[in-house]
Amino acid sequence: MNGSFKALESTRYVSLTTYRRDGSPVATAVWFVAQDDRGYFMTTAGTAKVRRLRRDPRVTIASSGVRGGVKGPAMNGHARMLDGSEEDLGRRAIRARYGWQAALVAFVVVRLQRRRQLYYEVRAGGAEAAA
Repeated sequence: MNGSFKALESTRYVSLTTYRRDGSPVATAVWFVAQDDRGYFMTTAGTAKVRRLRRDPRVTIASSGVRGGVKGPAMNGHARMLDGSEEDLGRRAIRARYGWQAALVAFVVVRLQRRRQLYYEVRAGGAEAAA
């Protein structure tokens, strides 16, 4: 894709693959907002995905269904957690795309579960991943 997530602009979910310490892949379906050479997703603090990303920011993403079944070619990228004013960019992008659903998820996670919602930016690695 030459460093662009353009092919993912119309998809509601992506299969986000992170990597365990031993290098084995772990795929999870997440909401994703594509914007040119970057994209945004959210997750909950304290999850295994967050721990894996903290240790190894490499990710592979591909268009998927809600349950993670891959529907398109995979792309490599690097994820980084957003903080401060950058976090607000990720939050606004997710809310603009997913509307009331994003607001409901945030309410459940933050208010009811008392956990922090984290926002990540993914930069395209520029090379297609091996499928």
